[in-house]
Amino acid sequence: MVPRLVGVRCAMRERRLVPLHAGRTTIACLFLAGIGACSVTPTARTGAPPSTVAPTGSPLTQSSAGVSPRPTDRVTIAVLVEGIRAAGTTYRISLVSSSGTVVAQTSAAKRTSDGVAGRTVLPLMSASNTRLYFLDGDNRLRSISPSGEMRDEATLPGGRDSAVTFAVKPDDSQLAMAVVHWGSGQPQTHLLVQRMDGSGQHELAVMSGDASEGPVGWYQDRVMFQLGSLRTQSGGTYGWGGGFHLADPGTGDRVAAVCDEPGWVPWGPITSGVFCRSLGTSGSPRIVRWDGASSPVPVECIAARLALSPDASRFATQQITRDAAGGCRQAAPIVLVDLSGHAADTKVAGFPEGWLDDSHLVFDDEPDIDHAVTVRSRILDLGIKAVTPAVLPGEFVTTVPAPVA
Repeated sequence: MVPRLVGVRCAMRERRLVPLHAGRTTIACLFLAGIGACSVTPTARTGAPPSTVAPTGSPLTQSSAGVSPRPTDRVTIAVLVEGIRAAGTTYRISLVSSSGTVVAQTSAAKRTSDGVAGRTVLPLMSASNTRLYFLDGDNRLRSISPSGEMRDEATLPGGRDSAVTFAVKPDDSQLAMAVVHWGSGQPQTHLLVQRMDGSGQHELAVMSGDASEGPVGWYQDRVMFQLGSLRTQSGGTYGWGGGFHLADPGTGDRVAAVCDEPGWVPWGPITSGVFCRSLGTSGSPRIVRWDGASSPVPVECIAARLALSPDASRFATQQITRDAAGGCRQAAPIVLVDLSGHAADTKVAGFPEGWLDDSHLVFDDEPDIDHAVTVRSRILDLGIKAVTPAVLPGEFVTTVPAPVA
């Protein structure tokens, strides 16, 4: 899952909440009163018990050539996508190295049901440790490797009146799915797990209503389900947007909950943890790891764009200043904020999207709130203080290998 499984964000726009990539120029202050939560509470899941664990500088220069990958024990590839919010019937996937080189690229058809107004576009992709899996049309599951090798993987449930979203286990052995049947009344969501060859399929839960959840990743043999709404009043809404539940893939029993308390939402893409913040009048933001460890972050205001580093030790955001009335104002430079609240200015203007690894940050220069225009991304190498000259196609979605394992 997305999210950086699909990465997820929530932000304020005209006094309404818009999940994922919303509020490009809006400041989301932690002390705003009267703001509702972006998280939702799904109808009780059949066969699933309640949660058992509570969540707890120098200027950078532009290089004249592509930035060479930093030494690492693994090569991480960024996944960028175009067209998921556009009116067309296809979307394009690009796999990009840390030097800014597109190493593989493909296109796929969107789901039929995604063209219906008012429906949230559920995640279309999931990364394992070696490949990116994506939906081509209503039910055709395919994959692409960083070398460009394409494979047809499976035929999943899905069609004109139903939508499937999925998360592949990092070792490519299992697949968790949410199948949403729209019908003429309240939508019904079925949560399923099966082996990659299609065998051993079993149902974990059934939910009815707009408030639902779906798989966005795996953590230590547990499926990560994210809460969200199946309906939206804002165009371009992609992904779930709410808190997380970790469940046993065999029984569906919930074993942990992260950032799912009323009034709290995840902010930015997920990595080895998630940035969790309150939309109410109190409560300091915190970084919560999937093992339950939680670290408060002593900051008063959060910019609309934020990306947590892979090791969850810092986050990239935009510089925050105070106006004469004491309000929060967002400035152009990207800053790196550590767990103590110290912000280091990168001297680069832009909007952070996500991280390839702990020294490469994907960002763009487009503040459009709903990505109504085509997003163009670049990569900032923090090790050599350089920005890749190539402008990359699309917005950051996740990485290969998967950001959570």
